[in-house]
Amino acid sequence: MPPGSLLEVWLDPGEPIEQVPDSLTMEGYHIESIDDRQEFFSLKVRRPH
Repeated sequence: MPPGSLLEVWLDPGEPIEQVPDSLTMEGYHIESIDDRQEFFSLKVRRPH
């Protein structure tokens, strides 16, 4: 995935949505949005340059 690319990740409720965004942020990724899609969460993440 090239730097600056946007990736959409689907996460289950509970521990995944609680842990993954923080882990990605600590690694330098930018969280563009988190949308509750009722059965899962859609997380849009931008890769750092």
